[in-house]
Amino acid sequence: MKTAVIVTVYKRYNYVNEAINSVLHQTVLPDQIVVVTDNTKIIENSQNFHNLTTIEANYPDYGKKIVQAINSLDDDIDIVFFLEDDDIFDKYKIEYIKRIFERNNNLVMIHNLQKYIDINGKEINNSFTKSIEETQPQEDTIINLDNIFVLINRYPFLGFNISSMSIKKDILDKYKNFINELKIMLDTSLLFISVLEGNVLHISNRLTYFRIGSGISSYGNITNYTDFLKNQHKIICLQNKILEDLRKLYKIVKNYESCRKIVERGILIHETDLYLLNNYFNCDYKASTSSYTSLLFRCIKYLFNNEISLSEFIIYMAKLNLPLIYGKKKSSELILKRRFKQILELNTK
Repeated sequence: MKTAVIVTVYKRYNYVNEAINSVLHQTVLPDQIVVVTDNTKIIENSQNFHNLTTIEANYPDYGKKIVQAINSLDDDIDIVFFLEDDDIFDKYKIEYIKRIFERNNNLVMIHNLQKYIDINGKEINNSFTKSIEETQPQEDTIINLDNIFVLINRYPFLGFNISSMSIKKDILDKYKNFINELKIMLDTSLLFISVLEGNVLHISNRLTYFRIGSGISSYGNITNYTDFLKNQHKIICLQNKILEDLRKLYKIVKNYESCRKIVERGILIHETDLYLLNNYFNCDYKASTSSYTSLLFRCIKYLFNNEISLSEFIIYMAKLNLPLIYGKKKSSELILKRRFKQILELNTK
């Protein structure tokens, strides 16, 4: 089986050459590397690899960049790995993953656990990383249409981190049009389309170094409320894009009950959040959100259909009904201050 690695870079250059070096120092090298970047000048190591393609893509839409890379892959590539510019591969990753695929023809995707590093590359293990750990299985697990609903209920970060995913190229080719429409939510989308096509294997081997503190959605270095609000602003703007991606994913999975119920809940989570916070933060792009009545009836329906738990239902009701008491601005402030308190508690444990 022949392998390729797609590296994505956008407006963040501190770590990209370290990421590419982790690919160039694999015990088994890939047959092709494709780097999609808004700045081709920052790639230092292209001369060190016989089959490295650099694509200039000066826009944020993740799906379009990935499809450009897919279109540049050699015809004989079988397995595709992904690597974000701030993450790193363990040196055995390609060799190990390739061997599993070669022994298991029924697998369409493999997802591995991560080690966690800070912005300086030092390995870390604290309450924040443990909270990520707890939302992923710690043992090898097969994921398919029969168990994905139960597994994601138990492990909400199942399929976390695109740099921890490897997938058969023919799946990417089949769903190129869908991937091309995605703004940001690639990891979850790849997990679902893979489950539609066959078995996914989650493995407990930690073959990716995931960097904490370099991404715009990271809370690792938040110590004061002003920084928290700046970070939350970015996250809410991301959530608007994620909501649109979830709606696109829904069209793909709507005929598969186990997947549909998960995506419906994801849409509800983001809509109830944005119902309040889109009025508090100004984002360049805002997804449309449903009315109070529509969100209320969906919450009740999903509760009775066991798509959400009673505790989740109570949270959604609070978000929807707080504005009736305090108004949307004051309600948003109450929600944000509560989140900030939770982050501080998590970071000080």
